[in-house]
Amino acid sequence: MSTIPFLVGSFLNYAATVVRPEETPPFKIFAIGSILVWILTAYIMRPKMQSMEELMIWQNAVPFIDLVLLCLQELILRSYFPGILGAWTQFYYLPILVFGYDLTTWTHRMFTAYIASFLLLALAAYLGGKAREGRK
Repeated sequence: MSTIPFLVGSFLNYAATVVRPEETPPFKIFAIGSILVWILTAYIMRPKMQSMEELMIWQNAVPFIDLVLLCLQELILRSYFPGILGAWTQFYYLPILVFGYDLTTWTHRMFTAYIASFLLLALAAYLGGKAREGRK
């Protein structure tokens, strides 16, 4: 389930660069949809987990690893990895990056927008898990 943002991001990249390069995809609609899917995933997965902490770790492990790889690429190496790994790290947050940018207008660093996007995913997972706990 944690690979859903990458699949959506790959689709958005393909739509923006190949299918209709003259038009901008509706990024905010995809961002809202992606966050709702993340909430729903946490809602569905919560009964299968022992605690909210376990849910947060499992649901956000892949986004966290991606964030660490982005940190390595952007802040340390100052370039993206070649091939699929570089594409993965860039496309993963693409569906919700528009909100990450909206939250970090005070800086012009990409990595700050990635951090905001990660925090949005973590908040969405938390809200989905908590919503399920309230229905027990």
